[in-house]
Amino acid sequence: LFGRRPIEELLRHKSSRVKRVLLSTGVRLSAEFDELLTQVEVERMEPPFFREKEREHQINNSQGIIAYVTQSAPVGFNQLLEKAKGSSCNIIVALDQIQDPHNLGAIFRVCDAAGVAGLFYTADRSTGLTSVARKVSAGASEFLAYSEVKNLARSLEQARKEGYLIYGTSLGESSQSLY
Repeated sequence: LFGRRPIEELLRHKSSRVKRVLLSTGVRLSAEFDELLTQVEVERMEPPFFREKEREHQINNSQGIIAYVTQSAPVGFNQLLEKAKGSSCNIIVALDQIQDPHNLGAIFRVCDAAGVAGLFYTADRSTGLTSVARKVSAGASEFLAYSEVKNLARSLEQARKEGYLIYGTSLGESSQSLY
C-alpha cells in the first residue's frame, strides 16, 4: 500500500494489518501521523534507495511512504448480501468491467463516503483491487466490503430474489437524476 492517506487510515483503524513501513528521509508528516507510526516497524531510507523500492514495486507517486500490509480480501457474495441487510444503508453497488484502477479506487471512495454497505464487480474483464486502486481509494478499499463475482447477471438475479431492488445507471440525453 502506498500514499499518505491510505496508510494513515489503515494505521488509525486497523494497525495490526500494517507489517512494515518504508519512509523516505526528508518526508514531513504531521505529529499525529508520526505518532501512528510508532505502532509499527519503520525503515527510513535515503531518497535514492527509496526510489529503487518504488521501481521494484512499480509504484508512481508514493508520496515518500510505502507500507507492507496484509491486504483486505473480498468476501463471498452471500456474505456481502447478509452484511448489507444488517446495515443502516442496504445499498450495494454493482460494477461491470471497470478496467481502470483509478476509476475503481474513486468508486470505492465515493461508495464509502455515501455510506453504502458494499460493492461487487466481475472478476473477469475488470481491473481488480490493485495497489493503484487502493491508493486512489484513499483508504476506503480497506474498510468497504466487496466481492468479486463470476457472473454479474446471476449475481444481480440472486440479489433481486433476496428482495433487493435493482437500479441501472447511464449517462445520456434522456437520463434522469437519481435524486
